[in-house]
Amino acid sequence: MFEGVTHAIKVAALKYGLRRLPPDSFQYHNTTDFISLYLNQTGSERRLLLTEVSDGSFKGFALREKRFDMPDFFVTEDLQNWKLDVTRFYGFQRFEYFGFRHFIVSELTLFPQRQWLRNKVLQTFYNSKTNFRQDRMIVLRKLLELHLSQAPAVAAVLYQGSPRSAIDLFAGVYGTRAYAHPKYEEGSVKFRLVLESLAKTGELEK
Repeated sequence: MFEGVTHAIKVAALKYGLRRLPPDSFQYHNTTDFISLYLNQTGSERRLLLTEVSDGSFKGFALREKRFDMPDFFVTEDLQNWKLDVTRFYGFQRFEYFGFRHFIVSELTLFPQRQWLRNKVLQTFYNSKTNFRQDRMIVLRKLLELHLSQAPAVAAVLYQGSPRSAIDLFAGVYGTRAYAHPKYEEGSVKFRLVLESLAKTGELEK
């Protein structure tokens, strides 16, 4: 009896996930709401990207040479011999679920939505507090602090770092939330100009 109920719950969870299959390509957006389902056969290396499930069978593309391109199908009676991995895309975030229980509990408790709300609140706070300062000395001090934070605890005096792009430095100074700041484009362009200025006067090496 319990095996039958467990099986029915698994099939229902897969059907739920298949209603949110992602397109072949997409860009992250506030409205992103997709689910990719992968089944891994116990005791083998067989892996399936699920595309269809019914009460009698499940279908998908089998992994072959690092690509899911070989159509394959199995009867749902064998579902107990497969483990589930899920990639969840919600808003600008990506989550990984491992197992039916993890997937079902996370969706029932609205985990992606709660994370989205939390991220929105933190981003709003970040936007209100962050000022992309363009003063040369302030930027230089921030770059120095970034360099020191990455130096190893042992023999830090020998640490030279490695070349980094202007955008990478921008994120290093202001954090990755800077990418979602409403003034990101303007702030990143001005930051690049400051770097160019510091390079011309010798404070930085381009």
